[in-house]
Amino acid sequence: MTHLVFVYGSLLRGQANHACLDGTRFVGEARTPPGYRLYDLGFYPAAVPSDSGTIKGEVYAVDERGLAVLDRLEGYPAYYDRRLIETEQGTAWMYFLAEAEPHWPLVPGGEWAAYQAA
Repeated sequence: MTHLVFVYGSLLRGQANHACLDGTRFVGEARTPPGYRLYDLGFYPAAVPSDSGTIKGEVYAVDERGLAVLDRLEGYPAYYDRRLIETEQGTAWMYFLAEAEPHWPLVPGGEWAAYQAA
């Protein structure tokens, strides 16, 4: 079975964990529907449900094995949770945290790659 997965941080092209997506198919760039904010946790970001905001990322097609690799990386279900969201590329899994800590910096515009380049 093939799953679409929306990635927005260290799994993006050019980022530290992108190699975890080796052997998968890049589907395209996408944005979440409104309702998410992105926070900087240091070496990686966290998506958190919110009353507004969107996150820019990429969508990949992964098989069951690839999804299991991502689940381990993201600490699912103990650390990150995942849910299905609608993207321009189709319905995709997205990893997120339940809530943000008050001291976490907000990533402006929900774009991790641009934030890291600044």
